Amino acid sequence: MVPHVAPGGEPTAEAAGAAYQLASETDYATEWHRLEMNVRTVADLDEALEHIRVNGSMHTEVIVQGQGGSSPRLTQPW
Repeated sequence: MVPHVAPGGEPTAEAAGAAYQLASETDYATEWHRLEMNVRTVADLDEALEHIRVNGSMHTEVIVQGQGGSSPRLTQPW
């Protein structure tokens, strides 16, 4: 799998030992249909949801939360 990492996310990808490419705005609108994905680090849940609203496929989005637990907002209908 080759992640397309948002500019600024390189240290996280490197710390995980991942090979990666820098993501472009075009990448975020691309459904790869192969083992590739786009990765972006955001400041908060609102920014994550807005990114998905603008760029998402509405069927395979993932939000990973660093503090553990889950957000009840993620189970709310859009």
